[in-house]
Amino acid sequence: MDHIVADFFNRYFRPDERPEKVLVGLSGGADSVALLLALQEVGIKCEASHCNFGLRGDESDADEAFVGDLCRSLGIDLWVVHFDVEARRKETGESIEMACRSLRYEWWESLMQQTGINYLAVGHHLEDNVETLLLNLIRGTGIRGAKGMLPVNGKIIRPLLEVSRKEITDYLARRGFGWVTDSTNAENIYSRNRLRNLVAPVIEEAFPGALEGIARSMAHLRDNYAIFSESVDRVRQKVSLSDGSLDLGRMWREELHPSAMLFELISPLGFKSSQASSIASILSGEGGAARSGQRFVAGEHVWMLDHGILSLDHSETSLSEVSGPLESLPLTVERITRTEFDTLRRSGTLGREVICLDAACLDVALPWTLRGWRAGDRLEPFGMKGSRLVSDIFSDSKTATANRRLIPLLLLGDKLLWVSGLRASRHYCVGPATRDILKIFLS
Repeated sequence: MDHIVADFFNRYFRPDERPEKVLVGLSGGADSVALLLALQEVGIKCEASHCNFGLRGDESDADEAFVGDLCRSLGIDLWVVHFDVEARRKETGESIEMACRSLRYEWWESLMQQTGINYLAVGHHLEDNVETLLLNLIRGTGIRGAKGMLPVNGKIIRPLLEVSRKEITDYLARRGFGWVTDSTNAENIYSRNRLRNLVAPVIEEAFPGALEGIARSMAHLRDNYAIFSESVDRVRQKVSLSDGSLDLGRMWREELHPSAMLFELISPLGFKSSQASSIASILSGEGGAARSGQRFVAGEHVWMLDHGILSLDHSETSLSEVSGPLESLPLTVERITRTEFDTLRRSGTLGREVICLDAACLDVALPWTLRGWRAGDRLEPFGMKGSRLVSDIFSDSKTATANRRLIPLLLLGDKLLWVSGLRASRHYCVGPATRDILKIFLS
């Protein structure tokens, strides 16, 4: 194990770039404990961080006590934080898994700024990466998702990504160290747990060594993705104009696989896959869609696609108002079943860029409106009593003042249902008895 971690730093860091200290995400599980020990063994100074989400009562507190004892015995500084996961979920509508992940990484980012540590080391191992690939394949993915997690991804490093779970536990046994086990790992209510507990063992039993083979394939795909990224960079340089606009029309005419390139070009600007599909339809002229002047809200900006040129739209300080039937608004609306909704919610794919409504709202004879923010707008948030000023919601999310009028608001009559990307209303929300559901996101 120690030589694998040492080789990781030799492979991915030049001698003058090798980090002297890293922040370790320490849950107390076998993988994070082994990571901490191996890092210390190869001469990397460590500070540890532990998140107590309080979801398992006494067990969560026992985990915190364990990592505290471990760090004291090793002489390692430990940072601990307690999170209110339910409060986060009421605010954002995230699944438990996504809420915990968001809280964890946001805290780690602030902690790194506070300590001046440049790298966060996490204990993801070989089986974790295989599970990530399988989840991505199930949801539908391209080469970006098929490559799995990266050994080095910005500030995040994963020295154990090529190490199996058995190698980790054997390493701890040899060194005489224990670990804690999260009892929820045995519950199959989460997609990743079902893959880990039900699917992966069957694959490995039927095809011994399959998981390691999949991991090797992912390593090859990471190399392929690096080549693909170089191609994307080449195209980006070719179609980038001096004012920061992109000549997507040229890309569409000259590249062999323009639709594959498109999302890679515009996703760093904040565009969603649904928006990339809309732009592809316009560029290809499908269904008479070869029109100009189409506007898109991506990230904190409004963009215009005009004769194949995608550029920032500086013509308006706020969004134009569009009213009428729901299908007339620049939205993508899908009707889904309760079963489909529950599956999406469990998988954590219902982010804040999507709103799900009880389809009973379609029976209300009131106009739908998509417009920009106006002073005095109020939302009655899901999971909360009373109402809040949208301006306060913007302040909570640290939305820049200049960008507040660029965030679309969805209304039914005079009821504000959605501050897109931030908060949803409790009106027409999906309840226990809801069976017919509208899934809505910006086109």
